[in-house]
Amino acid sequence: MKTPMKICGLPPIAIGEPIKNNIYLDMKPDLCQSCGFPIFEENKGTNRDNSKNDDYCTNCYQNREFLDHSLSLHGMQVKLMEMAAFHNEITLGEVEQIIMNLPRLKRWQMSSI
Repeated sequence: MKTPMKICGLPPIAIGEPIKNNIYLDMKPDLCQSCGFPIFEENKGTNRDNSKNDDYCTNCYQNREFLDHSLSLHGMQVKLMEMAAFHNEITLGEVEQIIMNLPRLKRWQMSSI
């Protein structure tokens, strides 16, 4: 069995293993528009009024602002590669897929305007 992956505060799932009787089966999660990880109700970022933000996860966005204001697209790519290399929470292949999608996400589209 592969190492379980914990996605932004949600229960761990084993990447590459068949999913049976799992809450993730019928869900088509939105992606955080900063890091590219799935976002669910439990890990949505927050606005100033403490309401949930539908675009960003809590690891990227809280109180209506990005937690790392100076983070660039390249910086996010490096951060994700380090996560795959050092933390065993995500595989290199999974990170490569996320990195390919990053330029399409809202945060990185805004930085190119």
